[in-house]
Amino acid sequence: MCSAVILLNTTHWLLVFLFSLTPTIEGRYAIAYGIGVGLNPFFVFILASVTIIMLAFALGFLISYIDMVMMSLKDSRYRTLRTLYRIYDRYLLRIRRRTKPYIEKYGLLGLIVLVAVPLPGTGVWTGALASYIFGIDRWRTVLGLTIGGLFSNVIVFTLAYFFKIII
Repeated sequence: MCSAVILLNTTHWLLVFLFSLTPTIEGRYAIAYGIGVGLNPFFVFILASVTIIMLAFALGFLISYIDMVMMSLKDSRYRTLRTLYRIYDRYLLRIRRRTKPYIEKYGLLGLIVLVAVPLPGTGVWTGALASYIFGIDRWRTVLGLTIGGLFSNVIVFTLAYFFKIII
């Protein structure tokens, strides 16, 4: 019985970690999940925040390589990979259209706000692509993604823990 509870608990912690890395879910929904399944809210917040910081650093430095790999799928002989490229290309166009006014006008502050808003379609992954599209240097990108991701986590933690609103 005790080992089953530990395994179940470990699975939930692993899911919080993995959700924090996943595009569109990220730390904000990982926090809501962790609190919703009964994990310690403060440890959930810490795990999701540390994971977001790691993700911000990784994406800040690897987004150009991720883009290069995705662009190489355009001429793949496999239809599934070409479809994946088309989805990615449409996503890039949507990001460019939606973020251009904010990034061009407000720069780093616009990036922070974009990442901090806890809604689907915003977040660290979207912010990393937007900063790459608009040529924000890597260290400013990492800074903007980190600050925005942490603000987003604070917003969701506050709603989920203090106001008992699970997003």
